[in-house]
Amino acid sequence: MSTSPERDRSEQFADEAARLAAIIQSSHDAIYSKDTNAIIRSWNPAAEILYGYREDEVLGRPLSILVPEHRKGEEIEILNRILEGDRVHHYETERVRKDGSLVAVVISVSPLRDQDGEVVGASVNARDVSERNRAREMETRLQKLEFVTFVAHELRTPMTAIATAARLLEDMSELPEDTRRVIDVIVRQTGSAERLVRDLLDLSRLESGRFRVELQDVSLAGLV
Repeated sequence: MSTSPERDRSEQFADEAARLAAIIQSSHDAIYSKDTNAIIRSWNPAAEILYGYREDEVLGRPLSILVPEHRKGEEIEILNRILEGDRVHHYETERVRKDGSLVAVVISVSPLRDQDGEVVGASVNARDVSERNRAREMETRLQKLEFVTFVAHELRTPMTAIATAARLLEDMSELPEDTRRVIDVIVRQTGSAERLVRDLLDLSRLESGRFRVELQDVSLAGLV
């Protein structure tokens, strides 16, 4: 039995819609949609994992429940761009989970259109980038520690040479009193600089895990 072209197109459309729905449901990225009033209309399982809300808890609620107070303005700007038919690609921002904690996300927003081409809402794709950001922060921190270690090592050698020379001058017998006062200043200041360099090296070792702190009982009276 033959089928009409209209029926074939209808079945093809239904198959495509079912395939698209399956892709959205199995996606590792949070995918959800909102209407032109920023009301949540769909919610996939990955969105539940990311934000902590079940689908029945968010459908029909304003998208603002996911937006922290200091980000409200940007959400309005995004909605205005979508209503104009524009898209937002890979926008890094923050959103609020159900438990109130903030999560760093990269979102992409695309307009949804009806059969007449009118914008009726937007599809949002969100990805958690918290781990990536923490890795970047750790890399930056290690780079700073490496720089501090390099500078401390470079300073230690001339500081030691200056301090040694100043102490040798200090031991000389026939020096004017004014000269001795100047030498005393050099000795004290280079000593302070050497202690600062040692502290910087200890800090870099401590932060990088190469420095171990051992706790032990001490006599407070003896320290005083």
